This record gives sequence, C-alpha cells and structure tokens, in this order.
Amino acid sequence: MVTQPLCTEQTPIASGQYDREQMAWSTPMDATQIKALVEKALEDKILTLEEHGQIIDAVLSDGQISEEEEKILQELLEQVASGEVDSQY
Repeated sequence: MVTQPLCTEQTPIASGQYDREQMAWSTPMDATQIKALVEKALEDKILTLEEHGQIIDAVLSDGQISEEEEKILQELLEQVASGEVDSQY
C-alpha cells in the first residue's frame, strides 16, 4: 500500500511548511496546529514513519514540549498501542 506523505515541501500545514530535506518545519507550531496535523495523519488509521517524524518534528519545532503537546503525543501512543491505529514504523 502506497500512502501519500502527510505533507511535502509545497504543502502548507498551519503556519509553516515542512522541509523534507532538513526534516524540519519552517516555523514553530502550536498545540492546536499539532493536533490538526495528527488528525490528518490518522485519517486513514495508519501512522507511517514519515508522518511520525513530521509529528515529532512539529512538537520539537519550538524547542519545548508543552503539557498540551505531551498529552497529544500520549493519546497518539495509546491509539497505536491499542491497535486503533496501525503503525508502519
């Protein structure tokens, strides 16, 4: 199964763009934007390695992990652990 990347160099997500070569967001993302990114990644109930990396990069884009971001990541982990979301990494 071929999955489309969550975003490409040309795909704007929230306030920034993802640079696949640098594996980084052009601007930091807030928790609301990160939650939207996770929701988009999980639309097909599959979390690819690329999507996982983009989510982690988004969380780390401002150099800090807020309590809200930590909660988003914990919920994502629980969905993968429960089998609700299939991880391909």
